[in-house]
Amino acid sequence: MENEDKDRTNRAIDFTVHYGEMSAAYNERLMEYDPATILEEGWTNEYIGLQKEDLPEVEDIFEEEFEVPDNQYRYLEVKAIRKWIGEKYIS
Repeated sequence: MENEDKDRTNRAIDFTVHYGEMSAAYNERLMEYDPATILEEGWTNEYIGLQKEDLPEVEDIFEEEFEVPDNQYRYLEVKAIRKWIGEKYIS
């Protein structure tokens, strides 16, 4: 049980870091991007191995990250991330 929780947390962290690094790279280059595309890339990344039951933890991590001013999440980006997580979890 403890190992499952640890694995779930690690996958959720890997996924949110993937998104953060990719979005930061686009922002640094002043390039437009679709948050859903980056999230889908992370979702299908075999090295991250994210599973549907990991999504509540992913959402918790993102919610914490949204509140950090240095992360500079935009309003529409936050909405897109929340929408994507909700749609994946329900489907």
